Amino acid sequence: MRQPQLRMHQNIGGYTFEGPYMTTEFLPEKPGLYAAVCSDQRNYYLLGVGYSLNISRAVKSGARRDCWNRNKRGVLMYAFMVEEQLNEEQYKAVAAEVRRRYPRIPCK
Repeated sequence: MRQPQLRMHQNIGGYTFEGPYMTTEFLPEKPGLYAAVCSDQRNYYLLGVGYSLNISRAVKSGARRDCWNRNKRGVLMYAFMVEEQLNEEQYKAVAAEVRRRYPRIPCK
């Protein structure tokens, strides 16, 4: 019998993201927001947030990966937000709002 999967949630900029996860296996192949975060075992740090039509693909092969790796403190992890009622423009507005709330994000 397979163990039940626990869903973790992280508040990022006032929005609820699922995760963070240490691997990309839980990232959906759906439109939504992704967040790259890291942890030094004391704190979590936001490295970047973005919108993609395919969250999994964007995180696995995105142009920002180099920036995330250069700026991480400890373990690199990923979170995502999928809300069926949001469209592309609304997702992009949420990402912009998160960036405004965290002006020191290294990988915009």
